[in-house]
Amino acid sequence: MTATAFTIFVMPHNITTSKRNVLGGYIIGMVFGLLFFIIHPSSGVGQDAIYALAVACSMFTMTIMYLEHPPTAGTALGVVVAGFSIRVIISIIVGRY
Repeated sequence: MTATAFTIFVMPHNITTSKRNVLGGYIIGMVFGLLFFIIHPSSGVGQDAIYALAVACSMFTMTIMYLEHPPTAGTALGVVVAGFSIRVIISIIVGRY
C-alpha cells in the first residue's frame, strides 16, 4: 500500500498509476491470492512454490490485461499467506485509500 501511495504521488501521470491500473491490479492480486489460498492445502506442492505461483500469475495477468501496477503483485502474496477473510479485504481497501 505504501508503495502505491509513493508511486501515485511521485509519478502521477504514469500509466501504472492510473485508477484503472491500481484498482485492476489490486483486484487481480486478491483473486489470485484467493485462488492459490484455496488450492494450496490439496495441491501437494511446496508452500514456497505456491507463493511464487500466486505472484507470477498475478503479474502475468496484469501484463496481458494492460493493468500493470507493480506494487499490487505483493497483494497476491499477502492474501495467500494471510488467508482470505473479510479482515484481509478491509486491510487492503483501507491501506489503499
